[in-house]
Amino acid sequence: MLTAVSTGTGDGDFEKLGAILAAVPQIQYICVDVANGYSEHFVNFVKDVRQKYPTHTIMAGNVVTGEMVEELILAGADIIKVGIGPGSVCTTRKKTGVGYPQLSAVIECADAAHGLGGHIISVRLLFFYY
Repeated sequence: MLTAVSTGTGDGDFEKLGAILAAVPQIQYICVDVANGYSEHFVNFVKDVRQKYPTHTIMAGNVVTGEMVEELILAGADIIKVGIGPGSVCTTRKKTGVGYPQLSAVIECADAAHGLGGHIISVRLLFFYY
């Protein structure tokens, strides 16, 4: 069974990640998950995770440009989460002004990732209201 731990980049998240991985050492996948991965803090967090956990598979995102995919792979991520604000009900685009059509993002980001031997995963956030 494949299991991953997901973390944000807030205060204390790095320590919480360490505690979880110490408690469950068989976890080999780490997901650094933020709504918008366009910050120096995010890239530095990915670098810190890679330095501390050199043998784990790291997934990081969300981004929508080839340039940011390259930066995250060079920072140590193995898999990049692609997608910001692609859905009609996603509020990220409205709140932050950042978003990109999903298919266009996937094409651009896949090209960048594969050029560096990395991978992408396409994400689409769906919210259901009842």
